[in-house]
Amino acid sequence: MIVIEPIDKKLNTAIMMKQEEMLEYARRYGMTDPRTVTCSQQLDRLLNKQEKLSFTLAAYSLETFSDMYGF
Repeated sequence: MIVIEPIDKKLNTAIMMKQEEMLEYARRYGMTDPRTVTCSQQLDRLLNKQEKLSFTLAAYSLETFSDMYGF
């Protein structure tokens, strides 16, 4: 079985921090405040980056697995 570790610990940390920041803005200023929306967009970019890295790693892992076992 292939165990996949977290893609990028710094990226995961940045995502968690941005989530907390966005939630704080939402509590203080509301969901539609420009600060909240901007923070949400920044979080979206981080999540998209993480997803792209995940797909790249998954494709690499599948290719490596196929090479190892002749599939």
